[in-house]
Amino acid sequence: NSGKMHQSGIIYGFVGLFTVFLVGIPVVAYSVIQQQNIGNAWIALLILGAILLLLFLFFKDIKNQGFFYKFLDKKFSAAVVYLEEIFSAELNRKHFYRVVAYSIIMEFVGIFHVFIAMAALGASPSFSAAAIGYTISVLLMIISPFLRGLGAVELTMLYIFKSFGFSNS
Repeated sequence: NSGKMHQSGIIYGFVGLFTVFLVGIPVVAYSVIQQQNIGNAWIALLILGAILLLLFLFFKDIKNQGFFYKFLDKKFSAAVVYLEEIFSAELNRKHFYRVVAYSIIMEFVGIFHVFIAMAALGASPSFSAAAIGYTISVLLMIISPFLRGLGAVELTMLYIFKSFGFSNS
């Protein structure tokens, strides 16, 4: 049914953001320790963390019929019926953790994709440059309303790779 599809979509979206956040923490921390000039990437990580926390609190409030649920019920009662259907599922923790693990693996696939692309271009590949380039680009793409579409991610990676000493090509 459509409720299950929406539930799956919400889990997919949340886990995708959550694993970027989880992978982003050590990558941004490493880049700060190594004194790489990555601008204010830690701010993007904090914003993503705040978004995830708000989503989690919203989910808990709807499940427990808390303050926000009651407010929505008074103002938008039709929407509450829809939200109840979406948030009625009991989450199987074992499967949820498995989805998170697979999503973390996919983040590393993205990092290795950048690493392999660096080697394909004849550069001396650097795992730290690939990890920082990928993670910062994805963080900025998630947070910024302006960094969407073709070129924005590549421009961010170019900036990060130049800070590692790579040439423009």
